[in-house]
Amino acid sequence: MGTGWTGVRAATATPQENCVEVAFTTTHAGVRDSKHPSGPALSFSLSAFKAFLTREKF
Repeated sequence: MGTGWTGVRAATATPQENCVEVAFTTTHAGVRDSKHPSGPALSFSLSAFKAFLTREKF
């Protein structure tokens, strides 16, 4: 995904709790664990990521 990762954390989360980071390209969204930035990342097409966010209640 390159650079441009943005942290996403629940409003009630503390700094010690889990957080994911999301990065976007023109065609994909990447998701990774903020505590392991050099670890694996999941990659989704933008339409699949949008469908996931639309379906889930955050």
